[in-house]
Amino acid sequence: MIWAGVAYDNSGNVIEDLERHRAVPVDHKRPMRIIRNGPRPTHNQPAAPAPKRHIVLGRPLRPTETIGA
Repeated sequence: MIWAGVAYDNSGNVIEDLERHRAVPVDHKRPMRIIRNGPRPTHNQPAAPAPKRHIVLGRPLRPTETIGA
């Protein structure tokens, strides 16, 4: 558990080196480079329009009552 920036174990003792208690070591590798071998995609075409959507309810909603209106 970490509380106020201080790590504690199950018995309530302060953990000095939290890295020692990790189940899986942290991977500090650099991120993978993206290598594109094919032709670059062209962005001059407009994006496809979003599909028309509607909400299907089990039964119609009752009108809401406003207080003091």
